Amino acid sequence: MIKSEERLLEVIKKDIDSKKKTHFAKLTKINKGANEFIFTLIEPKDKQESDEVESETLESSPKDSKESTQAFKPPFKPSEEVIIQERDNINSLKQDESFKGKIESYESGAKQITIKLNNKYDAIFAESKEKELKAKKWAISYDYQVKEILWTKQNSALEELKKGNTQVPNLLRKINESTELKENKQREIESYFNEDLDENQQEAVRKALSLERECEILLIQGPPGTGKTTTITEIVKRCGEDKLFRIGNNEEKMSEIAKQYTPEKVLNKILKENREHIKHNTITDSNPMIEFRLQELQQGFLEKLETLSSKMANADTTKTKGKRDNETFRLFTKDIRLFFGTLLGISSWKSFRDVVFDVAIVDEAGRATLSELLVPCIKAKRIILVGDYKQLAPVVDDDVVEKLNVDSKKGSDEFKADKKDVTTSLFERLFERIESSRDERVSL
Repeated sequence: MIKSEERLLEVIKKDIDSKKKTHFAKLTKINKGANEFIFTLIEPKDKQESDEVESETLESSPKDSKESTQAFKPPFKPSEEVIIQERDNINSLKQDESFKGKIESYESGAKQITIKLNNKYDAIFAESKEKELKAKKWAISYDYQVKEILWTKQNSALEELKKGNTQVPNLLRKINESTELKENKQREIESYFNEDLDENQQEAVRKALSLERECEILLIQGPPGTGKTTTITEIVKRCGEDKLFRIGNNEEKMSEIAKQYTPEKVLNKILKENREHIKHNTITDSNPMIEFRLQELQQGFLEKLETLSSKMANADTTKTKGKRDNETFRLFTKDIRLFFGTLLGISSWKSFRDVVFDVAIVDEAGRATLSELLVPCIKAKRIILVGDYKQLAPVVDDDVVEKLNVDSKKGSDEFKADKKDVTTSLFERLFERIESSRDERVSL
């Protein structure tokens, strides 16, 4: 399985590098109501211009340089994220001189690309600017930066696994040989927070709380509607934590419930609770002088909290959003020990590099590749994987699958992996290996 994941990450990187090209285009139409630009691609007129395009590729891989001067090919596919810049500003680092969008369609015959902009650009859509915009030459590039960051996280996690830098001892061997996991003694639980848990759910909770050295991994398998989320909730409550953080880069992609637990929202709530507590609990002392001094300090602290709350409330512009007093933030949030987020998004947390988790609970584990799972799990002392491997498998980009299929047909001696290899999750592989032993997993 490790070799399959290595091969998958290798091909993903090649796919990213192959798209690090800049294509020139002319703006031919603006659909203001739909927030769309329609461009006509301009083929390189000669080798000099072709080389010019290549020289302006954003951090292109040297080994892909020959591919960039090959015959013109359709450069983008629907739903791909792109960056649009004026030709003369292509090397500029100023964000206001570029904007992003998503490919809506590509007409190969006319070489026309329709791009839906991510944001509304009122200045760009102004009537007085339309002719000016159409007269300019534009540069369109694949927006690969996010994918490359995610690839780096996954690749690093896989390398740490291979080096043995994991909280679970010998995790690599335990992944490859499930017999390395020993049977443990289950804890007895007298009562549950949720009295409606059925027998299987109670068993899953007992096994989750009984994980220990040499038996650090638990699989909870169950189809939709069997109460996996209810079981996870019970396990989390058993951890004894009532304060939590939702870690992630993009709040717009969070659920409404998750948004309530972003670090800024949690800090605001803590600040409010402390302000109310101070207002309703004035310090008293039998010594008037001491009482006066203590109340003076208390009032000064209250004013500090109100100032911080005011700053956070006013941080609603793009440039100031999310900024905070880091020292005060750490003071009020240092005791929070429960975190949730996506497998890769949680690593955006600044303290992630040095953190060690007592337990990592992964929901929908059957939809994750090995390297995605590893990002948080190599930092956990215990691992609970929850899911249903009979449902959706891990998602691998079509371009990556195509490259895997092409490579698998080559006659080289290197390890080959096909779509089935890279879309079979660790959850499924582990479950099948230990299916004969119910002591090591639970089915709901």
